[in-house]
Amino acid sequence: MPEGHHGLDWLTPIAGRLEELLVFDYECDDLSALQHFTNLRSLTLVGRPHPMSPPLTQTASTLREYAGPWFPALDPVLASPTLRGLTLEQPPADLTARLTAPLQDLRLLSARKLTTVPVLACVDTLASLEIAGGRDLDLAGVTAYTQLTSLFLHGRTPLTSFADLTRSPRLRRLLLEECYAVDDIDALQQLSLDELRIVGRPESLDTHFLRTARGLGVRKFSAPPGDAR
Repeated sequence: MPEGHHGLDWLTPIAGRLEELLVFDYECDDLSALQHFTNLRSLTLVGRPHPMSPPLTQTASTLREYAGPWFPALDPVLASPTLRGLTLEQPPADLTARLTAPLQDLRLLSARKLTTVPVLACVDTLASLEIAGGRDLDLAGVTAYTQLTSLFLHGRTPLTSFADLTRSPRLRRLLLEECYAVDDIDALQQLSLDELRIVGRPESLDTHFLRTARGLGVRKFSAPPGDAR
């Protein structure tokens, strides 16, 4: 940021020509200048914006992708009909009421407040879902997403309602990272997967789960070494 400027005001002369913007920590305090970015398609915030930032109403009208933390001023973006890709850090507990955009790709990071897969308004458009952070996770909500092809889960243990994944006929890619407990391992055999990735400490993974996964014959498969008997 040039000396003598605050927030993003130094970009105002060219703001209307920019389609992508990455905002770092020291610039997040004042986002008021975003109203001048009339053609913004992609916004990434690295840092925590001021909790009293004004609503990003103007930005929401053009934005197709957002990555960064949740904060109250973001709500117009979460409800925008133009938003297609969202990476949201520390999503709020009432996410289902706030997020109504017709998303195709959703990543929920540091999602400690979520204990179930949320059923959002994008049930007919979402193709890829990633949930990371927290502990146990009930997967029953996955069945609501009729177009879901990819599911990535990180650090969620235990996973319950795992058998409900068999009711997602389009699911083809499954990544489980540091997910050390699954309530219905045999349901894995009923999935029609093209890609299965299992990541974690070998000594902590269930050997039956690993044997079952290896026996599926999935075209793209990777897992830690373990008991394959």
